[in-house]
Amino acid sequence: MYIRATQYRGCAAQKSGPHIVTAATSDPIGTAEAMAYCQTDDAATINTLIPAATDYVQRCVGQQFVSATLVETWDWFDYWQQILTLDRRPVVSVSWVKYYDVNGTLTTIDSSNYHVDTYSRPVRIVPITNYTWPNTQDGRPTSVQVQYVAGYSDLSLIPPPLKVAIKGLVKHWFDNRSPVLTSGGVPQNVPFQVEAIIAMYDQGGYR
Repeated sequence: MYIRATQYRGCAAQKSGPHIVTAATSDPIGTAEAMAYCQTDDAATINTLIPAATDYVQRCVGQQFVSATLVETWDWFDYWQQILTLDRRPVVSVSWVKYYDVNGTLTTIDSSNYHVDTYSRPVRIVPITNYTWPNTQDGRPTSVQVQYVAGYSDLSLIPPPLKVAIKGLVKHWFDNRSPVLTSGGVPQNVPFQVEAIIAMYDQGGYR
Protein backbone atom coordinates (compact mmCIF):
# COMPACT_ATOMS: atom_id res chain seq x y z
CA MET A 1 0.00 0.00 0.00
CA TYR A 2 1.05 3.56 -0.62
CA ILE A 3 -0.54 6.94 0.04
CA ARG A 4 -0.59 9.88 -2.32
CA ALA A 5 -1.53 13.45 -1.43
CA THR A 6 -3.86 15.47 -3.65
CA GLN A 7 -5.14 18.98 -3.19
CA TYR A 8 -8.71 20.14 -2.63
CA ARG A 9 -9.70 23.61 -1.47
CA GLY A 10 -6.25 24.24 -0.07
CA CYS A 11 -6.23 21.08 2.06
CA ALA A 12 -4.36 17.83 1.50
CA ALA A 13 -6.67 14.87 0.81
CA GLN A 14 -5.16 11.43 0.82
CA LYS A 15 -5.65 8.65 -1.66
CA SER A 16 -4.62 5.15 -0.63
CA GLY A 17 -4.36 1.82 -2.34
CA PRO A 18 -4.71 -0.31 -4.18
CA HIS A 19 -5.71 -2.64 -1.37
CA ILE A 20 -6.14 -6.30 -2.33
CA VAL A 21 -9.63 -7.74 -1.83
CA THR A 22 -9.13 -10.92 -3.87
CA ALA A 23 -5.55 -11.74 -4.77
CA ALA A 24 -4.31 -13.10 -8.07
CA THR A 25 -4.43 -16.89 -8.15
CA SER A 26 -1.18 -17.34 -10.10
CA ASP A 27 2.04 -15.57 -11.04
CA PRO A 28 2.69 -14.04 -14.48
CA ILE A 29 5.68 -16.35 -14.98
CA GLY A 30 6.08 -19.96 -13.92
CA THR A 31 8.68 -21.48 -11.62
CA ALA A 32 10.23 -23.59 -14.39
CA GLU A 33 10.48 -20.56 -16.68
CA ALA A 34 12.20 -18.48 -14.01
CA MET A 35 14.52 -21.35 -13.02
CA ALA A 36 15.60 -21.77 -16.63
CA TYR A 37 16.24 -18.03 -16.92
CA CYS A 38 18.32 -18.08 -13.73
CA GLN A 39 20.03 -21.36 -14.66
CA THR A 40 19.26 -22.95 -11.30
CA ASP A 41 17.23 -25.79 -9.82
CA ASP A 42 16.61 -23.94 -6.54
CA ALA A 43 12.82 -23.83 -6.85
CA ALA A 44 12.26 -22.80 -3.23
CA THR A 45 14.24 -19.57 -3.57
CA ILE A 46 12.84 -18.79 -7.00
CA ASN A 47 9.28 -19.19 -5.70
CA THR A 48 9.91 -16.55 -3.06
CA LEU A 49 11.41 -14.12 -5.57
CA ILE A 50 8.76 -14.31 -8.29
CA PRO A 51 5.95 -12.67 -6.24
CA ALA A 52 8.34 -10.00 -4.95
CA ALA A 53 9.59 -9.17 -8.45
CA THR A 54 6.04 -9.19 -9.81
CA ASP A 55 4.85 -6.77 -7.13
CA TYR A 56 7.81 -4.47 -7.77
CA VAL A 57 7.21 -4.27 -11.52
CA GLN A 58 3.44 -3.91 -11.14
CA ARG A 59 3.83 -0.97 -8.78
CA CYS A 60 6.35 0.71 -11.07
CA VAL A 61 4.26 0.46 -14.25
CA GLY A 62 0.79 0.77 -12.72
CA GLN A 63 -0.41 -2.59 -14.01
CA GLN A 64 -2.03 -5.71 -12.59
CA PHE A 65 -0.77 -8.72 -14.52
CA VAL A 66 -3.05 -11.48 -13.23
CA SER A 67 -6.70 -10.75 -12.44
CA ALA A 68 -7.34 -9.45 -8.92
CA THR A 69 -10.02 -7.44 -7.12
CA LEU A 70 -8.75 -4.17 -5.66
CA VAL A 71 -10.04 -1.23 -3.65
CA GLU A 72 -8.77 2.34 -3.69
CA THR A 73 -9.93 5.08 -1.33
CA TRP A 74 -10.00 8.87 -1.10
CA ASP A 75 -10.74 11.15 1.82
CA TRP A 76 -13.30 12.98 -0.33
CA PHE A 77 -14.28 13.53 -3.94
CA ASP A 78 -12.15 15.90 -5.98
CA TYR A 79 -14.78 18.54 -6.69
CA TRP A 80 -12.34 20.61 -8.70
CA GLN A 81 -11.25 18.09 -11.36
CA GLN A 82 -14.26 15.75 -10.89
CA ILE A 83 -12.06 12.73 -11.68
CA LEU A 84 -11.15 9.57 -9.79
CA THR A 85 -8.05 7.82 -11.15
CA LEU A 86 -7.28 4.14 -10.68
CA ASP A 87 -3.69 3.04 -10.21
CA ARG A 88 -3.82 -0.42 -11.79
CA ARG A 89 -4.68 -1.42 -15.34
CA PRO A 90 -6.01 -3.01 -17.45
CA VAL A 91 -9.32 -2.47 -15.68
CA VAL A 92 -11.84 -5.20 -16.49
CA SER A 93 -14.75 -3.71 -14.54
CA VAL A 94 -15.63 -1.32 -11.75
CA SER A 95 -17.65 -3.20 -9.14
CA TRP A 96 -18.89 -0.12 -7.32
CA VAL A 97 -18.22 3.44 -6.22
CA LYS A 98 -19.26 4.06 -2.62
CA TYR A 99 -19.04 6.99 -0.22
CA TYR A 100 -20.00 7.93 3.32
CA ASP A 101 -22.65 10.62 3.04
CA VAL A 102 -22.88 13.62 5.37
CA ASN A 103 -24.72 11.46 7.93
CA GLY A 104 -22.09 8.72 7.87
CA THR A 105 -24.12 6.23 5.84
CA LEU A 106 -22.18 4.14 3.33
CA THR A 107 -23.94 4.73 0.00
CA THR A 108 -23.45 3.24 -3.48
CA ILE A 109 -23.50 5.57 -6.48
CA ASP A 110 -25.56 4.27 -9.40
CA SER A 111 -23.21 3.23 -12.20
CA SER A 112 -25.33 5.22 -14.67
CA ASN A 113 -23.98 8.40 -13.05
CA TYR A 114 -20.38 7.95 -14.14
CA HIS A 115 -18.22 6.85 -17.05
CA VAL A 116 -15.20 4.53 -16.73
CA ASP A 117 -12.51 5.56 -19.21
CA THR A 118 -10.32 2.49 -19.61
CA TYR A 119 -8.40 4.02 -22.52
CA SER A 120 -6.80 6.80 -20.49
CA ARG A 121 -3.60 6.29 -18.49
CA PRO A 122 -4.31 6.12 -15.64
CA VAL A 123 -7.88 4.82 -15.93
CA ARG A 124 -10.42 7.50 -15.02
CA ILE A 125 -13.88 7.53 -13.46
CA VAL A 126 -15.73 10.66 -14.55
CA PRO A 127 -19.27 11.78 -13.58
CA ILE A 128 -21.75 12.16 -16.42
CA THR A 129 -22.89 15.59 -17.55
CA ASN A 130 -25.17 17.31 -15.01
CA TYR A 131 -24.09 14.97 -12.22
CA THR A 132 -21.79 16.13 -9.45
CA TRP A 133 -20.10 13.93 -6.90
CA PRO A 134 -22.04 14.11 -3.60
CA ASN A 135 -20.78 15.64 -0.38
CA THR A 136 -19.07 13.29 2.05
CA GLN A 137 -18.99 13.15 5.83
CA ASP A 138 -16.70 15.84 7.22
CA GLY A 139 -13.49 14.61 8.79
CA ARG A 140 -13.95 10.98 7.82
CA PRO A 141 -10.87 9.42 6.19
CA THR A 142 -11.28 7.07 3.22
CA SER A 143 -14.83 8.30 2.77
CA VAL A 144 -14.78 7.50 -0.97
CA GLN A 145 -14.14 3.92 -2.05
CA VAL A 146 -13.88 2.24 -5.45
CA GLN A 147 -13.69 -1.51 -5.96
CA TYR A 148 -12.60 -2.84 -9.32
CA VAL A 149 -11.20 -5.86 -11.11
CA ALA A 150 -7.93 -5.47 -13.01
CA GLY A 151 -5.65 -7.84 -14.86
CA TYR A 152 -5.09 -9.53 -18.20
CA SER A 153 -7.59 -12.22 -19.21
CA ASP A 154 -4.78 -14.55 -20.27
CA LEU A 155 -1.10 -14.74 -19.34
CA SER A 156 -0.21 -14.64 -23.04
CA LEU A 157 -1.58 -11.08 -23.21
CA ILE A 158 0.92 -9.71 -20.69
CA PRO A 159 3.48 -7.67 -22.67
CA PRO A 160 6.57 -9.89 -23.12
CA PRO A 161 9.03 -7.12 -22.09
CA LEU A 162 7.32 -6.93 -18.69
CA LYS A 163 7.81 -10.67 -18.23
CA VAL A 164 11.48 -10.14 -19.11
CA ALA A 165 11.65 -7.41 -16.45
CA ILE A 166 10.24 -9.80 -13.84
CA LYS A 167 12.66 -12.57 -14.80
CA GLY A 168 15.56 -10.12 -14.91
CA LEU A 169 14.76 -8.90 -11.42
CA VAL A 170 14.36 -12.46 -10.13
CA LYS A 171 17.76 -13.39 -11.55
CA HIS A 172 19.37 -10.23 -10.16
CA TRP A 173 18.04 -10.89 -6.67
CA PHE A 174 18.92 -14.58 -6.93
CA ASP A 175 22.51 -13.87 -7.95
CA ASN A 176 22.98 -10.99 -5.50
CA ARG A 177 21.64 -11.53 -1.99
CA SER A 178 22.87 -8.07 -0.95
CA PRO A 179 22.97 -4.68 -2.74
CA VAL A 180 25.36 -4.64 -5.70
CA LEU A 181 27.93 -1.88 -5.90
CA THR A 182 28.81 -0.28 -9.21
CA SER A 183 32.41 0.53 -10.08
CA GLY A 184 31.88 3.92 -8.47
CA GLY A 185 30.76 2.35 -5.22
CA VAL A 186 27.11 3.40 -5.65
CA PRO A 187 24.49 0.78 -4.68
CA GLN A 188 22.64 -0.56 -7.74
CA ASN A 189 19.66 -2.61 -6.59
CA VAL A 190 17.85 -2.89 -9.95
CA PRO A 191 19.63 -3.88 -13.19
CA PHE A 192 19.58 -1.44 -16.08
CA GLN A 193 17.53 -3.68 -18.38
CA VAL A 194 14.74 -3.80 -15.80
CA GLU A 195 14.79 -0.04 -15.31
CA ALA A 196 14.73 0.49 -19.10
CA ILE A 197 11.66 -1.71 -19.54
CA ILE A 198 9.87 -0.07 -16.62
CA ALA A 199 10.61 3.34 -18.10
CA MET A 200 8.87 2.28 -21.33
CA TYR A 201 5.74 1.02 -19.62
CA ASP A 202 5.22 3.48 -16.78
CA GLN A 203 2.02 5.53 -16.61
CA GLY A 204 3.46 8.39 -18.63
CA GLY A 205 5.48 6.42 -21.15
CA TYR A 206 5.22 3.81 -23.86
CA ARG A 207 2.13 1.55 -23.95
